[in-house]
Amino acid sequence: MTLRNLFIRSTFLLAFYLVSFTPLTGQGDVVFHGNAMITNLMNRFLAFNTEHSTITGWKIQIISTNDRREMDEVRSKFMNLFPGTPVVWKHVVPNYQVRVGSFRTKTELMDMMQDIRRSFPMSTPVIDNIEKKDLIDYD
Repeated sequence: MTLRNLFIRSTFLLAFYLVSFTPLTGQGDVVFHGNAMITNLMNRFLAFNTEHSTITGWKIQIISTNDRREMDEVRSKFMNLFPGTPVVWKHVVPNYQVRVGSFRTKTELMDMMQDIRRSFPMSTPVIDNIEKKDLIDYD
């Protein structure tokens, strides 16, 4: 056995020994040592996003009426046809408005708009404040 082969085998055995007896439990603490400026910016980012839970985005308004009962009927019908889609209603004197969905851009809402217009032909896109948690991805 040459010296080179002996070195390779002993290195391999040492590596195998170290790996096999090292606990791999996945437990432990991860400590980030970074620039204080980056840490400060991350803290400011988290604080801002905690305080500001809404953004300006788009919704689809499916009805605007001065009849509260009609608004409730349309809202219920929508919730049955599109379960899981965010629905909000507003009373903007003298009208009741039902707005659905939450989208970042008008382009994002167009696919859903086509489906909604089959059942609610007077639907129209509107700019509104939307909850970040309500942003949906409609296929």
